[in-house]
Amino acid sequence: MEQSISKKGNRIHWIDNARGVSLVSMILYHFMFDLVYIFGVNVGWYRNWQGYYWQQSICITFILLSGISCAFGRNNVKRGAITFAFGMLMTLGTWVAMPSQLIKFGILHFLGLVRIVFGLLENPLKKIKPEIGFAVFLLLFLVTKTVPEGFIGIGDRKLLELPDILYSSKLLFPLGFPHASFWSGDYFPMIPWSFLFLAGFYFWGILAKFGKKGAGFKPWPVFNFLGRHSLFIYVIHQPICYGILLLLDYFKVL
Repeated sequence: MEQSISKKGNRIHWIDNARGVSLVSMILYHFMFDLVYIFGVNVGWYRNWQGYYWQQSICITFILLSGISCAFGRNNVKRGAITFAFGMLMTLGTWVAMPSQLIKFGILHFLGLVRIVFGLLENPLKKIKPEIGFAVFLLLFLVTKTVPEGFIGIGDRKLLELPDILYSSKLLFPLGFPHASFWSGDYFPMIPWSFLFLAGFYFWGILAKFGKKGAGFKPWPVFNFLGRHSLFIYVIHQPICYGILLLLDYFKVL
């Protein structure tokens, strides 16, 4: 949900292409989400590991690409503030239209806040060698992915149980320490996802260091267009999906 523009104004088309492909996957995933969890259609595989890994593939791709894009983006603090504002609109929209799916800190909140933080810390972050930064932050992402569940570990294997006091406040959910009663229809806390974002930033540094930016990639027309307008499409796609399903339900197709 970023702009893929180099300092010379030339777009890096493979980033737009990849973001567009992931955006299509996300739209299909959310269409299925509405179908299963709002309209009550039983799709067994979607509720199982297949649906989980589908969702994770979309999230990981988007966040990595966002970190990559910030490596050559301008006005990161301003762009982050705009993205966060759109996240708050999503909160307001779900609170009014679908309170059962209220989004308190979703992907737009996260991408906005992490880009603001990145913009403020950009200069010291650039002093870290890209190979070291990529390895460190990717490892941090892997071992902290379970922090919102109360522990540090790899998958279901617990390496360190975190103290309950971290999860006692109702205000720390943006950081990755949700209260026991916390619920959000979409939830991407700073821990662990900011580490993946930074891994993307340093991955671009590795590509740049070895001259592998991929500037020669050609745009894939439809996917490239979607990737260049991903923020706008993200904001409007869910009401469209919901509207289509309402029509299908009205005509007894579901």
